Amino acid sequence: MKRTILFVVISLAVLAVGCSSIKVRTDYDDRASFRDYRTYSWLEYQSDSQGDPAVQSPLTGRRIENAVDSELIRRGYRRIDSGTPDFYIVYSIVSSRRTDITSTGDPYGHRYYAGYFSYRYYGSSVDVQTSHWVESTIILDVIDAATNELVWRGWATADLDTNPSRDRVSYYVDRAVDKILDEFPPDD
Repeated sequence: MKRTILFVVISLAVLAVGCSSIKVRTDYDDRASFRDYRTYSWLEYQSDSQGDPAVQSPLTGRRIENAVDSELIRRGYRRIDSGTPDFYIVYSIVSSRRTDITSTGDPYGHRYYAGYFSYRYYGSSVDVQTSHWVESTIILDVIDAATNELVWRGWATADLDTNPSRDRVSYYVDRAVDKILDEFPPDD
């Protein structure tokens, strides 16, 4: 019975890691004039070949670009593919595999203390559980086209299971981009 309860608790913990919330942060240049931005273009993404192949792929990149385009166009920005835009946007992906090891139990068995004496019953077991996940971060940079300087950065981090499905990656990308761009442009 104890093992069943432990299994359920650990399964729920692993599930919670796989479905954890997306954490978003932003930073920006106070001197930038975001009100003047109307048009944008994409800069080419430079891939980090060390990343997780399920997350760092050209397919995921297209999902990010499509999600950003949809959101920016919905907000009134216009993408241009020739000429000089008001700002450039570029994305980055950072991902790494993570492992958590937890142990439960008492390696010495039950201890009974009577005064200064300690009686130990050896033979108890220690249960060791490991959980694996991918910590993935999407970074969106906005670069002023006139100065060629970074003026805004937003990033979203979430934990995904180690072998995320295409649908799970798409869901993460859509939610992450939406949450990041909720902070763009910054309130003046």
